[in-house]
Parts: sequence; C-alpha cells; structure tokens
Amino acid sequence: MKEMQGRPATMGAMFRSPSRLLLPLLLLAPLAAQEVDLRSTAKKGSSVWLLVEQQLSQTFEVMGQEMESAQSTKRVLHLTVDDVDDKGNMTVSVLVARVFGTISNPNMDDMEFDSTKETEAPEDDPTGGMLVNMLKSLQAGAGKKFTAKASPNGRMLELVDAKDIMKQGEDDGGLDEAQLKQMVEGAFGQLPEKPMAKGGKWAHEDGGRNGRMPTKTVAELTLSLVDADMFETETSGKIEKVEPTAGEDDDNPMAAMLKSMKISNGKTTGKQKISRKDGFLIESRMEGTMEAEMSMQGMAVPMKIKNTTLTKRATEADAKPAAKEAPKKDAPKAEEPKKSEGHE
Repeated sequence: MKEMQGRPATMGAMFRSPSRLLLPLLLLAPLAAQEVDLRSTAKKGSSVWLLVEQQLSQTFEVMGQEMESAQSTKRVLHLTVDDVDDKGNMTVSVLVARVFGTISNPNMDDMEFDSTKETEAPEDDPTGGMLVNMLKSLQAGAGKKFTAKASPNGRMLELVDAKDIMKQGEDDGGLDEAQLKQMVEGAFGQLPEKPMAKGGKWAHEDGGRNGRMPTKTVAELTLSLVDADMFETETSGKIEKVEPTAGEDDDNPMAAMLKSMKISNGKTTGKQKISRKDGFLIESRMEGTMEAEMSMQGMAVPMKIKNTTLTKRATEADAKPAAKEAPKKDAPKAEEPKKSEGHE
C-alpha cells in the first residue's frame, strides 16, 4: 500500500513541476541549432592584414587556334576600424600596401610585376606598349588609402574619402567603386542580415557595371559551421551578365567588346571562415567559371574563363618584397697534407 500511495504522489509532483522535464531537454539541445547573431564584432581601433590573390585564366579560340593566358594578382591590404557609431556602423580605412604577381601570355615569356619596384617594358614587346599599360593597371591603387563606412554586417554603405585612389578617367590608373567595395566587404565576409542557426540560408548578390567585367553573382549562402570562436559559410550560385544602359560607352572600343559579350554556364562556389573573436575574415576561397563569346574585329571569339579569389590573414612583412639571399661563397679547398721528409 505504501508503494501504491507513493506513485501517484510522485507523478502528481512531476505534472505540477513541468520544468523538471523541460530542463534536461533544453540542456540536450545543441548550441549549433540555436540562432546566433553573426554581426561583426570588430571594435574601434582593431585592424587586420589580408593577402588577397586573384587567379584569372582564360582559354580562347582565334581563327581555329586555341590560346591560353593567365594572371595572378596579389594585394596586401591593411584595414583599420577608425570608429563605431551607436548603430554599429563602422568607419574603416583601407591601405593597399602592395600589389604584385605574374602574367602569362601565349606570345611571350611569363612576366612578374611588383608595386614596390619600377615597371619596366620587356625588350621584345609584341603588344606595342599595351602590356606595360596593363601591368600598371593591375597595380592601380598601390600605396594609397581610402575611407569608407560599413554596416555591422560588413556591407559597404558609402565611400567617405576615396579621391586619391578613385578612378577619375579612362587612363588614370585608379580603381572604381566596385573594386573598393570588394576590399571593404572582403575583410568582414558575407554576413547575414539577421540571426541565423546552423544550416540557415540567405541570398547574396554582388557585382555590376562598375566592375571590369559587366557581370554579377546571384548566390545562396549556407551557415555550415558555428562555434564560440568562428563560423563558416558555403556559397553556391550563378554568374549573369549586367546589360549596359542605352548609349553607355558607345565610343569606347573595349566597352563595345564587353557590350557584345554573351555569357553561359556561369557558376560560383566558395567557402569562408570568419572570426567571432575579432570580427574579421580568417580565410576564404571563391571560384567562378563561365563560358563567354565576344566580337573582336568582326570575329566571334569564344572563351572559357575561370576566376579564383583566395584570401588569408597576412602581416606587415607581406607588404615588403622578400630579401634576396646573398650568393653562397664556394667553400675554401682543404690543403693537401704535406709529405713527411724521407718518405715518398
């Protein structure tokens, strides 16, 4: 009877205190299943050094002959958070500390370039000077700084001061707004606008008429990993052409070529790791591929394009060229032992 009397009393206590059942269930719920605020945690005065490498390869066909070209451009950037307002918007300054890399052309040997050195014309330039101009264009903005405002989600809101680095004309060697925006947002990563749980997805669109190529990416991002120190996102989407407005750049031959470009099978994939400690990107790999066709001198030129952007943490030392090793001196020859007197 005592056992029977104890059972309803115990069951009644459990129903009167549902928290006794809920608490263990809450403790078992994984942290990753909870929504997390992924806004940047970067504070006033914080900074980061980044090495951004863009690898571009093109395979194109001219008069039945297939040709390949490739270039690797590395930029060492130093971004500093100058201020953070009461809404979390950040004023940031970005220094393009160094630009260097290599370029491969089917008609000549590989060439290296470095903004810390003078750009010299090759002895035998089959392009008639166009190659040197291209090398200078690749190094545009080196040694210059600009200031911008970014949202707590790492999106550039406006350029505050970019007159020294901004492109003013066709041949002034400056950078355009799309390139500056990429530098700012690349330092924080592609962040969602609202709290997100592991497995959550959000849309992201980037690019436009300000870039060197009239394309944009339309992608979906997935929060694939999150813990106390960092989170990781995966990107999958497509690359589309941005049509020019009527009458835009009608007198520019290069713009006319880009206007004639047709794009197909444009795809983009990527992965990013972002720190929850300092609020900056840790590393990322973004890759885009597409098939294109442009009209050049009345000929249709088909091509395949692959663009890979690799970003990782760097240091101030990366802004300086590696010191050349001193030539090794030949080791002195060992003297032959002298023969003892009285012996042959």
